[in-house]
Amino acid sequence: MIWAIAVLITWLGAAGPPIDPVSQAQLLVQSGDYPGALKLLAPLLATDPKNVQGQLTAAAACIAMKNDYCGEEHLKAAKKSASESSEYQQLTCRLNLIRAEDALTQGDQEKSLAYGQKAADAISSALSKTPGQPKLLALRAISLRASGRSHEALKAYETWRVTEPRNPDVYGATTALLVDLKRWNDTAALLASAPTDDESVRLAIDIAVLRNGLGRVPWTSTQPLFDSVRARNADPQVERMLEIYQTVLVSTERPKSLKVLDYLDANPGDARGLGAAFLARYPEEWNARGDIGDDVALPTLVSERPPTYPKLARGARIEGSVILLARIREDGSVGSLHVLKSTSAMFNQSAADSVRSRRYRPATRAGRPIEVPLVIRVDFRLR
Repeated sequence: MIWAIAVLITWLGAAGPPIDPVSQAQLLVQSGDYPGALKLLAPLLATDPKNVQGQLTAAAACIAMKNDYCGEEHLKAAKKSASESSEYQQLTCRLNLIRAEDALTQGDQEKSLAYGQKAADAISSALSKTPGQPKLLALRAISLRASGRSHEALKAYETWRVTEPRNPDVYGATTALLVDLKRWNDTAALLASAPTDDESVRLAIDIAVLRNGLGRVPWTSTQPLFDSVRARNADPQVERMLEIYQTVLVSTERPKSLKVLDYLDANPGDARGLGAAFLARYPEEWNARGDIGDDVALPTLVSERPPTYPKLARGARIEGSVILLARIREDGSVGSLHVLKSTSAMFNQSAADSVRSRRYRPATRAGRPIEVPLVIRVDFRLR
């Protein structure tokens, strides 16, 4: 992808005036090379800190990496000249959504709702300047949900859906909110509103709805849609996803977390999102007993090496959490280990290293050591 961007930049330069660094950085952001965009912009912003578009592009790269401190610094630098622009307000919204999610991960519901409200205010301001843009309508719906205004969020999702009736993402996002409100049955009406003139579009919408119900709704409720999707689907990747979900997660009342670990061991990238779906249905407080029954004594922590605070995160004053699923062996050591959720990737390695250092008094059944799964949370807090 980076090679393709470089070729495009070369072609543009040959076709006309040389492309400027900000435009190059914007192309890198669009391609997903956020560190590359920041590296490209660094010399420019060092000599021209009042370059508003450069600061906004840098902020976009930081926010895409979920580095809220970095994003805030660049937004501050652009605020004087750009605070009323739609782009500035959109980035402010996304920044506050990151903070809302982080606060929720830390268990601070009140703080999370406050950031959600700030996000909603910012995107409302952006919409007043450029109304009707699907991206802004999506952010408004997400922000209202983050601020706890669920019924307003449902209406906002409907407005977004009217604007983009063929976008599977809006159906998936609406489903996620309906599931949170314990209104899965309302997805029938949601699907009835979807277009029917293109089978590929309709199948993508059905899959998006199913993804947000699998693992979070009882199997008896999701099975009709599951069977319908499976009967129409011809994509082997989607078929593999459906097979994994049915076998490992949704076909039983109890999560088969050792099988989840087996799957993640073989597919550490977890392109199917099984780990996230597992955690959505069985929150981090869930422990090994869901798999192994009440006759098992769970493992007891004996020793550990505390996690090292990443220098970049400490310097930027960033806090966070990482939730992992680990295999505790019969000898009390930690076997395979996978990140299920993280507020920032910069914490993942340190958290994993700390958990791998742990030693447990092993779980036992009838006095005999056994291997069990365990959900573990590692927090990074500045003192």
